[in-house]
Amino acid sequence: MATITNNQAYEIPDFYVGTVEANVDMSVEATFQFTGVDVSAASGAGLLGPAALVVPVSAGQAILGVLQNNPLLAEAGVVMCDGVSKIKAAAAFGVGALLAVTTAGTFQTATSGQFAVGKAMLPSSGAGDVVCAFIHNFGKI
Repeated sequence: MATITNNQAYEIPDFYVGTVEANVDMSVEATFQFTGVDVSAASGAGLLGPAALVVPVSAGQAILGVLQNNPLLAEAGVVMCDGVSKIKAAAAFGVGALLAVTTAGTFQTATSGQFAVGKAMLPSSGAGDVVCAFIHNFGKI
């Protein structure tokens, strides 16, 4: 078993969805990988399915899960819906914080009225940190 050192992000997958196409080009790793995504009616060019991956429309909304890869427009995205995933932080938070998404798909401490979609397994010192969280639908807080 690997030893986790100071703030070393890790993953323990439980459930992936890997067949939903990206509604936009999500190939920029620094922007999209390890961010929250949702599913919506497909509207992007060249999409074959009825549903597609989109960035969150509003802060604190429920999401499908965390994007694991960097799909081009109309390519399948791999989304972890449940399990421990690497995530991209929007702000500082501590271990155990319930997390919500921003409109960029990054994660921050959930506030009243938002959907908690994860629980921090490692602390974040600020925006852009890649840490890990247990991804799960905790419901609206």
